[in-house]
Amino acid sequence: MEYSEVITNHTNKSVADTVIAFILNNPATIRVDDYVRWNIVTTDPDDNKFVDCAIWANARFLVSDDKHLRILKKRVPPLVDLKTLQEYHEYLTAKQLSGIRGRRRKKIKNLQKKFAHLKLLPYLCSVN
Repeated sequence: MEYSEVITNHTNKSVADTVIAFILNNPATIRVDDYVRWNIVTTDPDDNKFVDCAIWANARFLVSDDKHLRILKKRVPPLVDLKTLQEYHEYLTAKQLSGIRGRRRKKIKNLQKKFAHLKLLPYLCSVN
């Protein structure tokens, strides 16, 4: 499993196993069978599994910093909206702050700046 390898490279096997178990046992996880392979990514065909999963799951976003997936931004009409981790973080921040006003909003923004150096775990997709 590619996720396990990537997480292990950044942390260790124990953390990777825990994250994979969380994803597989999470009630928000949707298992998808891809009956048709779209083969959109030609520069790294192994990345097509993520695109296919996002399309078949009717995902709102595919979140990745993988340069091979940038082809999705050029596709018209888009089959799935590709966002970088930074773009997705900004989207979530704006969504979370939309109903918050005044001092509380300022306090949250200051905390976000303080901890901006921390990396987010990548999200595969955000389903409608």
